[in-house]
Amino acid sequence: MNPYITDFYNSYDEDGRLASRHGAVEFLTTMHYIDKYIKPGDRVLEIGAGTGRYSHALARREYEVDAVELVARNIEMFRRNTRADERISIIQGNALHLSGFPDNQYDITLLLGPLYHLYSKEDKQQAIREALRVTKPGGIIFAAYVISDGCSLLMREAVDAMDDDTFQLYLKYHLAVCERGDLLGVTSHAVDFVIRAGSSSARIP
Repeated sequence: MNPYITDFYNSYDEDGRLASRHGAVEFLTTMHYIDKYIKPGDRVLEIGAGTGRYSHALARREYEVDAVELVARNIEMFRRNTRADERISIIQGNALHLSGFPDNQYDITLLLGPLYHLYSKEDKQQAIREALRVTKPGGIIFAAYVISDGCSLLMREAVDAMDDDTFQLYLKYHLAVCERGDLLGVTSHAVDFVIRAGSSSARIP
């Protein structure tokens, strides 16, 4: 357990991070790309689930979701946000050692958060190896994807002040440019790759 991570999340409003209009750009972009791959009946694992914004959104669409989170405070909030009709579970664990999960279990695996907090190449590779292990052959791993929030954080006051129609236009523009390689540096969050497990594209970088 890295004390930096616990100290950070003990004093940071992770649950509210995606609730603002500018924060919603990251969430809506990520969900836009998940929707391109997820299929009815898919089983989902989120590694580094935080307070469960993505896990709960998918569970409320009737997907079965398991989640792993390192920080106890985030797990407490995750459980507080859980509805009775969700098929969802969460355990405390580490992205580097998913020993509680069997091989080839999940159709969709989200590895969005941990790669921001793992500093060495060896740790990043180990986290990806574990994600590959628990994902079914042909399953999809989202490993931290496209430009997910673009300029939204830089211009957050303007984005937060947009009415619904203006925000939808902004989101349409954002989705149209979020895969442009020349804009990769203009974001606070980016998806580096989407891996199809068991294929030639599953090489660990």
